[in-house]
Amino acid sequence: MNSIGVIGYGDVGEVIAEASARRGYAVTVTNRSTAKLQDGRVPSDLTVVETPAGVVQRSDLTISCVWPATAADVATRAANGFVDGDTQWYYDL
Repeated sequence: MNSIGVIGYGDVGEVIAEASARRGYAVTVTNRSTAKLQDGRVPSDLTVVETPAGVVQRSDLTISCVWPATAADVATRAANGFVDGDTQWYYDL
């Protein structure tokens, strides 16, 4: 596993993303409002994409850190990013 994706860059997602990057993983993140991610809050070693599917496309492991009320919708949108034949994992916190 070389890459980790994080959907939801709130308190939990931020900790997971930044800790993963410090350990050498390529990290991709998104948030429901990606404008908040463009304001310099995200370290330069993380990649920001617009959609949950975009995170999944770039990641061996995707961790969803969203509110329970939105988790099913986010998982549905993320599913479009899975690549046939690749081993990819999706974990919902």
